[in-house]
Amino acid sequence: MTDSQPSPADDPPVWSARLVLGIPIIDGQHQNLLSHLEALVRALRSGHPVPALRRCLDFIEQYTQEHFQTEERYLAQRGYPGLAEHQELHRSFRLAMGKARRFVEVHPGSDQSVKLVRSLLIHWYVEHVLGADQGYAAHYRNQASAEPTA
Repeated sequence: MTDSQPSPADDPPVWSARLVLGIPIIDGQHQNLLSHLEALVRALRSGHPVPALRRCLDFIEQYTQEHFQTEERYLAQRGYPGLAEHQELHRSFRLAMGKARRFVEVHPGSDQSVKLVRSLLIHWYVEHVLGADQGYAAHYRNQASAEPTA
């Protein structure tokens, strides 16, 4: 293994219990999106041709948009006070996705593409789920515990 190639210890994080919010539809989407981001890293590492990478990126962009719409609708329905800030975080992810896409299309087989996807997308995404998304999950749990029981 050369110095420029990632070691197995550098592999992106996989879905784990620490990422579970307790909201099944959101957890399922998070798990699916993370899986596709990891597949993109594997495709980059194995030298997939640009058209295959574009299809992968297209899917991730489209799925991300659907997920963010689902999540924002959910937050609005629950009266989450941090909705505007959360929407801004989603916007920053979409911008990062665009940056990664442009770089990957120009440098499809490079170590820099792998690093960029891992740092801009996967690590950002995991940190978002562990941070901002945990905030609205706590809001959800507080609302659920405050609801009267029959």
